[in-house]
Amino acid sequence: MCFSFNKLDDLLGVCQDQLIDVLCLVVTWHDADSVAFNRLRTANYQVVACPRPRTGTSTDLSTNLGGVAVVAAPGINLSTVSVTVVDPTFEFVCAHISTGLFSAIFVLVYRPGSSKIQPVFIEKLSSLFDIVASLQEAVFVVGDFNIHLECSDDPATKQVIDLLCHYGFLLQPTAATHSAGGTLDAVIACDTTDSAQCVDSQLNVSVIDVGLSDHHLLSWPFPSCRVAPEPQTTCLHHWCQLDVDQLREQLRASIICQPDMWPGEIDNMAAMYESELAATAMLDRLIAFRKVTCRRSMVRQRLLGSQAPHSPS
Repeated sequence: MCFSFNKLDDLLGVCQDQLIDVLCLVVTWHDADSVAFNRLRTANYQVVACPRPRTGTSTDLSTNLGGVAVVAAPGINLSTVSVTVVDPTFEFVCAHISTGLFSAIFVLVYRPGSSKIQPVFIEKLSSLFDIVASLQEAVFVVGDFNIHLECSDDPATKQVIDLLCHYGFLLQPTAATHSAGGTLDAVIACDTTDSAQCVDSQLNVSVIDVGLSDHHLLSWPFPSCRVAPEPQTTCLHHWCQLDVDQLREQLRASIICQPDMWPGEIDNMAAMYESELAATAMLDRLIAFRKVTCRRSMVRQRLLGSQAPHSPS
């Protein structure tokens, strides 16, 4: 799915609605120090990403177009698979994903539509397939190829289909994946069924227009044997009802604002500060609260304001 990080909250909302555990994103417009990715990692998501190399100076503040990333929800095992293709004409990232009995290599590909299809594209794509085919794992190739794969008589489409057949890959049938029509995005699976790894070459791929891009979301389920997290109880405070004036008065009346009563030793002073602040800031005295019991992911959502996807796609 094409994506830019000014839509992060909207995208996480889609994950919540569509029950998505794994996201493969292209056109992420990110750099190596992406704040959005750091935010996801803080919320216990895992991220494998590859920004588009900048050609300017290190102080270049312009938007870094391109970029690809795989994002996994908490509970999904995600790790980078190191693959090198010299001077590719496309962007890609490889990741290993496992959950329960499911285990597979995901190859995410983005070929910019602004460039014409050259023979070197097929050559470099073949080099990539040579490497991943030797990993002895089930392989899924997904992404935005910017090739009209629905046009079987198109020369570029024929070359791609022939290449997939050579490596034992199957292009999964889908509806149009672009708002203007055409199948530019693809889900490709290895032409084998491995019951031990819960891998099936025939996928039920759904195409969903979530309104965040001119490219649609391609989604399919894979089996997950993850154990659901135990419910836990937490207190949620209604911060909008906090009485700021009352809090200020309590702080002024506490030892914290009376230097003459501070202990002389620095350790005792630190302990006094922590205990007095904790006693003063008893939130149930200042603001209404309620106890809720929910899954850990929902607690994270409520506390951090982020959405937590649950089921694979």
